[in-house]
This record gives sequence, C-alpha cells and structure tokens, in this order.
Amino acid sequence: MDNPAAITTRVAPSFLRVGQLELFARRVRRQAHPDALKELQMIVAHLIERNYRLEIDPALAFSEQVVALAGLFRTRLTSLVAHWMRVGYCQGNFNSDNCAAGGFTLDYGPFGFCELFDPRFQPWTAGGEHFCFFNQPVAAEANYQMFCAALRPLLEGNTEALARLDQIQDGFAGAMQQELEAMWARKLGLISYDTELVNELLQLMERWHALIGDPQETSAAMQRVNPAITWREWLIAPAYEQAALGDTTLIQELQAVFSHPYEAPAAELAATYDRLKPREFFNAGGVSHYSCSS
Repeated sequence: MDNPAAITTRVAPSFLRVGQLELFARRVRRQAHPDALKELQMIVAHLIERNYRLEIDPALAFSEQVVALAGLFRTRLTSLVAHWMRVGYCQGNFNSDNCAAGGFTLDYGPFGFCELFDPRFQPWTAGGEHFCFFNQPVAAEANYQMFCAALRPLLEGNTEALARLDQIQDGFAGAMQQELEAMWARKLGLISYDTELVNELLQLMERWHALIGDPQETSAAMQRVNPAITWREWLIAPAYEQAALGDTTLIQELQAVFSHPYEAPAAELAATYDRLKPREFFNAGGVSHYSCSS
C-alpha cells in the first residue's frame, strides 16, 4: 500500500550554535586534550568566515576579529529578539543549543505566534516562564553571556582585548533595551519611546491617540512593521491534511498569502486568514501546544 509522504529540509546560512562554541570552550577550560584551544580557535574562525566575513576584515589580528565578532553578534541577537517580539513570535526553548551563532532564527523549536496578547505566552508544554514571550530578551542575554565566555580563552594574556570584550558583554542589557524601545516606538507609531505609555497601554489606549501625529501617516508607518498575517498552526494543519489526500490547493494558497505577509489578504481570503483562532483549536494538541519534538 502506497502512503503519501513529504520531506522537509531546513536550510540556513550555517548551523553553528552558541552551544557548540560552549562545548569547545568547556574542553579548553577542562584541558580535555592538547589541541582543545586550537579546535576552539578553528570553530570560531569558521564562524567568522561563514557568517561575518563581509563585516570582519580578515587582515585584522585574530584577537581583533574575536572582539569584533562579539560586538556584531550582540547587534544581531538584540535585533533578532526585538523583531521576534514585534511580530508576536515566541521561540519557546531559546537555550544555547537553539541560538544560532550567526544571529538569525535557526531552530524554531516548539515555537508559536501569539493569538491573544500574553507576556507569559509559552507554546512549549515543558517550557515554563523562563522561555516565555516577554522573557526572550533575558534568555538571549544568557545565550550571549555563554557566547562571550566561550571566546575568552582565545584572548587569554591580551589584557586590552579582554577589557574590550568585557565592555561589550556588559553592554548587552542596555543594547537589548535600546532595541526593544525602538521597536515599541515604531510599532506604536511614536516619534520616541514612552515608558509609561508602553506599560499602561495594555489597559489604557487613549494616551496613544493623543501622542501620534497624522493618523494616515502613522497608520501607513505601522503597517510597514506589523504583518497582517502570521504563521499559525491552525491555519496550516488543514493544508497538511488536504495534501495527504493529494490536493495541494491550500498549500498553494498559503504560499500566495505568506509571500506578502504585510499586505492585507484579498477580500475572498480575509474571512479565513484575518481572524482569531477558532475556539475548538485553543486546547488542541499539536496545534496550540506541542512537545519539544513536535
């Protein structure tokens, strides 16, 4: 009996993760073998070549490249997490094994997009609050601290380079906050970030009306950073089921819709894609929550 099947291939600029650098650095610290430091240097050099060569001059001394790497990864990681939160995305299991050293989304993990706003939203059944929606900046900082700790053995004896690494590392929280504030300001159509407004906005929206400029210009600017459509499992599952029967119509429709996520769907598609998740899906396993392997 023939059964239809599909193979999903994940592609990325590279698959290097913070956890891999952590492993090699741990071997150095434990003096696991004579070539441990050399191997750490090789994997970091490969990371630079693979993901940062356009920004890091290969003519620089290696210690200078390592310091530059720390700064660039901080910029990419803080920007990545701010954009995750901008579109209502929660990675769900953002540990060092799921944090790409290139600063992009690699392992989606038990991810989910928010259907209803909840700072503690967590689609992973075993996740807990430490990887929830609003704790992603904290998880990112833990990953970054691990990243910098992995680089330190490469700078041993270079007091000046270590001091610069420490300065970049210590500045992570400030850089993350700056990215988040800029994101919230853009998302709300504000000229500058307003802490009190953001904190009160969940309960009180009237102050926002008083602070925005021209409504039409504000609306257009907000639409450029707020997707009209986000990937949600309850939209996708029917397409899987239909494709299993040999009909790929829904998959083609999804491809068309998600090719332009910032544009409102056509009127004939809005009833399907521009709505909240139906009640029957809110507690459905594999649709609203998942195990780590799902």
